[in-house]
This record gives sequence, C-alpha cells and structure tokens, in this order.
Amino acid sequence: MTTVTNIDTQRKEVITTDGAYQYDSLILAPGARHSYFGHEECDQNAPGLKDLSDALLIRERILRTFEEAEHHAATVVARTMLTFVVVGGGPTGVELAGAIAEISLRTMLPDFPRLKRSDVRVILVEGGPRILSSFSESHSIKAVKMLQRLGVEVMCDSAVSDVNDHGVMVGNEFIASRNVIWAAGIRPRSCWRRSMLSSIVQDVLVNPDCSVPLLSDVFVIGDGGTFQHTEWSASGCGASGHATRCLRSQVDQKEHSSRGESPLPLSRLWNNGNHRQSKGRCPCFWDPLIGTYRMVDVGGDPCDAAHQLPQQTQGDG
Repeated sequence: MTTVTNIDTQRKEVITTDGAYQYDSLILAPGARHSYFGHEECDQNAPGLKDLSDALLIRERILRTFEEAEHHAATVVARTMLTFVVVGGGPTGVELAGAIAEISLRTMLPDFPRLKRSDVRVILVEGGPRILSSFSESHSIKAVKMLQRLGVEVMCDSAVSDVNDHGVMVGNEFIASRNVIWAAGIRPRSCWRRSMLSSIVQDVLVNPDCSVPLLSDVFVIGDGGTFQHTEWSASGCGASGHATRCLRSQVDQKEHSSRGESPLPLSRLWNNGNHRQSKGRCPCFWDPLIGTYRMVDVGGDPCDAAHQLPQQTQGDG
C-alpha cells in the first residue's frame, strides 16, 4: 500500500510516497470527498459518507444515539437525538436516508422497548425542486414514494443555511437534531487538485469511453470523472467495467497491428463484451478506433449506421 501524491501525464508517471511508477495505460478511481461549498465548519456537526471510515463513524453514531436516547425516553431530548437529517437528495442521500430509516425503525427500535415509533424521525433535505435530479422525473416520484413508505420525510426546495451542535437551519425552519449527515456535494481528493488532470470544474471531464480528453491512455471512473455529453450527463459514473472493456479492445487492436495482422472485426470487439443492449434495438458498443458507438445486428455484423454520440458541451458536471 502506498499514497499517490501526483500524476505526471507528460512523463507517464504516477508519483507516490514510495517512488514513481511508469505506466502504459492508467485507470484512475480515486473517489472523492464531500464538499460543504465553502462552509467547512459544518464538517464537525455534519459528517459525510465517502469511504469506509465515514460509514463506520455514522453507524457508531446511530448505535450510540439509540443507547443514549433510551435514558431520556418520552422526552424532547430523546426525540431530538432520534431525529436524523440527511442533507442532499442525490443518489447517496436517497440511499442513506432509506438505510437509516430501515435500520432505525426495523432493526434498532424493537431492541429498545422504552422508545416509541413517534420518537424516530428521518428527514431528507434537498435544495432543488426534486430528489435524484440527474434521473428522470418519474424515477424521482417513485423514489419519494418508496422513501415515504420507509418512514422518511422528504423536503424539496429547502436550502440548508447552517448546521450546529443543536440542529440544522432549513429555510426558515430550525430542525433540532443531533444527527445531521451531509450528502450534498463532492470535491476531488487532494492529489486530484495537485495533479495535471484537474479541470476548472474540479472533476475530470471524460470522453464517452471514460478516457481523458487528449490523453487516450488515461481513464477516469467513479466520482472522479464527469460526463458532459447531452445524453450522458452524470457525475460519479460507475463505469469500471466499461473502461476496462474499452482498454482491452485497444490492447487487442495494438497486438494485432504489431503482428502485422488485420484489425479485429467489430463483431469480435462486441463479443468481448464491449457493448450495451437496449430492448428492441441492436446491441451497441463503443468502438475506440472510430470514436463512436456502433450498432451490431443479431448475427454480429455491423449495421449500416454508426451512431455518433453528442459533442462535448460545457456546463456543470
């Protein structure tokens, strides 16, 4: 195990605390840290969830909260302690709010008979008009219904202005809580900001095959990469398998070229797994040789049409 301190793409080196390592192709998945949008003081009272240590801290706080609340059963103190506020209605916040509700109401509460169902409150706060804004509106509506069935209160169009030891200010309402969890934003890790890959929007803007623009041998996946294509706008793409298949296709083509052999047929690339299939459509895979997604018919031969992805646009990730 070592720590990456910098990435030099010109010399094709990964700089670590144990020395420098040369690379031919590089896949980066450094993850990210939570962002408080300039209010770093909130970190003390509203931890985020980005790695295992964060998850263990949140779990410990939940367990300790129930144990302490039982000593104050049927009081305002107990209800304040058992009010869990999750800030941020993205995928992380939605999953976290649902998990806390399940753990609190279905797992923990039966073990603490002095506490009542009405003592526990789980609130998901989103500053925008709906949760899961990067998904379709129908998905957002369904997510709200599922969260409500779990016992989660969903508050949209509600901006958080302050978090302290006693609770959180949401709009003009102060919610008393000892458990505020932050899931409202991400920022790159320190090595990202020091590396030559850092961009204006902090995340690395990637091509449809997860490679970095002008760096075909460097791929970025996970929260460190940002798609900025019309049909692929997303940050934190779970694309490890896709990036690996694209890289494997490039390696296969280079090996064939080095032996003087003709390029692999497109159907061979598709059969290697570098494809995606939609119901009622031909399989579609990314062809790194021509920079497009290609359609393949059921027999494995390319269709006539090559489907270009939308051009990269500027904007928020």
